[in-house]
Amino acid sequence: MRIALCTELRNADQFENRLRSPFCGDEQVEIDELWNEKQLAHAVRRGQYHAVVIALPGARGLEAVIQARALAPKIPVIWCSDDESFALMAYHLRVSAFLPIACSEQELYEAIKPITK
Repeated sequence: MRIALCTELRNADQFENRLRSPFCGDEQVEIDELWNEKQLAHAVRRGQYHAVVIALPGARGLEAVIQARALAPKIPVIWCSDDESFALMAYHLRVSAFLPIACSEQELYEAIKPITK
């Protein structure tokens, strides 16, 4: 499984560990870390991803989700946000899962697991 993870540099290791840990022994997970919307756009254009995880605060997260949807409308997007008021936007953008940015490893796993089937 190949995942594009777009998050701030300071959160990259934390999110990567949350993504990788539940899959230990389950299957191989390849995670491409992207630290801004520009890197996300470039990666989505050139890469074959099973899912995109966006964990950016506020409007930056919304902008990244809109961009990911425009470039790859069929790739499942999981959006982790610090602002629950974006939940309705997530629904309208057909986001596979909308989670708090401080979500647990289990919550993130539950959001990604259906994509692996």
